[in-house]
Amino acid sequence: MTRIPLNRAPLAIAALTSFTGAFPAHAQSLYARSTTNVFVPDPDGNLNVLQREEFESEDLPYFVLATRHSGSVTNGGGNTSGGVAVGYGYIRTTSVTEGFIQGFGVLQSSTTANFTDTIHFEDPAVPNGTPGAATLPISIIFNQSAGGGVINLSGMCLSGISTSGSVTIRIDGAQAAFGTRNINSNCDSGFAVNGSMPEELIVPINFVYGTPLTISVDVQTSAIIGGDGDPAQGFALSSFPNSIRAMGIQDLPATTTATGSIDWTKPAPVVPDKACPADINGDGELNFFDVAAFVALFQAQDPIADFNNDGLFNFFDFSAFIAAFNAGCP
Repeated sequence: MTRIPLNRAPLAIAALTSFTGAFPAHAQSLYARSTTNVFVPDPDGNLNVLQREEFESEDLPYFVLATRHSGSVTNGGGNTSGGVAVGYGYIRTTSVTEGFIQGFGVLQSSTTANFTDTIHFEDPAVPNGTPGAATLPISIIFNQSAGGGVINLSGMCLSGISTSGSVTIRIDGAQAAFGTRNINSNCDSGFAVNGSMPEELIVPINFVYGTPLTISVDVQTSAIIGGDGDPAQGFALSSFPNSIRAMGIQDLPATTTATGSIDWTKPAPVVPDKACPADINGDGELNFFDVAAFVALFQAQDPIADFNNDGLFNFFDFSAFIAAFNAGCP
C-alpha cells in the first residue's frame, strides 16, 4: 500500500531526557528471512548479488527486516526487494521483482516467516483434562500480480516469470488449514493461475483444559524472473500487506482463558510497517498523532519506540524517529 503523507511538517525536538531499558521477555518463537538475488552472466561484467537478512528470536515481541537490490548490465537486471514483519499472531511479507533477462540469469525476491506459540486453556469451572473446542479466525489480505512475458526462441519454454504465496497453519504439528496461490508464465501463451487464497481461514481448535496446545503459522512469498536461454521481461509481486492476523479464539465459554505470549482471545497486535516506520498509528498519514503515539510508547518502553533497534530507550531513538518522520513515506 502506498502511504501518502498528509498534514506533515518537519519535526525537531530541542532537548530530551534520556533513559534506557530492555525488551520485555516473551515465551515465543519468531522467525523470518528475506532474500533478494540478482544473477546475470554478462560479457560486460557479471552482475551477481545475493542479499539475505535473517532473524530468529524467542524473547522479542516482534521484528521487521528487509532486503533490496537494483542493478543492470547489457544482458539483464532490474529491481528486487523483499520485506518481512512478524509478531505473535501476525505476519506481513512482500516480494517484488521487476526487470529483464536477455538469455540467462535470475532476478528473485523471496521471504519466509513463522510464529509458534504454546496456548494454555484454563477455566475455574472446568476440571483439567476436560476436552474443549473452539475456532480461530485468521484474517488474510493477499495481493499478487505479474506482467510482461517470455519470447520463446528455443521452442522449449526455458524461461519464465512467476509469483507465489502460501499460508500454512498447524495445531500440535498437524496441518489445520492452508492457502496457496501461484501465477506462472507460459511463454507466449500468457499466465496460468493455480490455487486460491481465502480472505479468512477458520482454524478448528480442539483442546484439553490444563494441557498446552501449540499453534504454528508459516508464510511464504516469492517473485521471480528467470532466464535459461529465452529472453524474459516484466514484473512479479506477491504480498501479504496487512496481513496474516489472528483475530482471537472464538466460541469459548465466558470464563475460559486462552493465553500464551499474548491473550489469544483478542485480535493479535499489528506489527509496524518498516516501509514507513514513523507512521506509528498506521493510518497512512504522518502528523501530530504519530508523534504523540511515539512519545507514549517511548515512555512505556514499548519495543516499537526502540527506533534504532539497539534494545535501549534514549535520545538516539528520538533522533531516528525524527529522521524517519521528516523523510516521509514512499
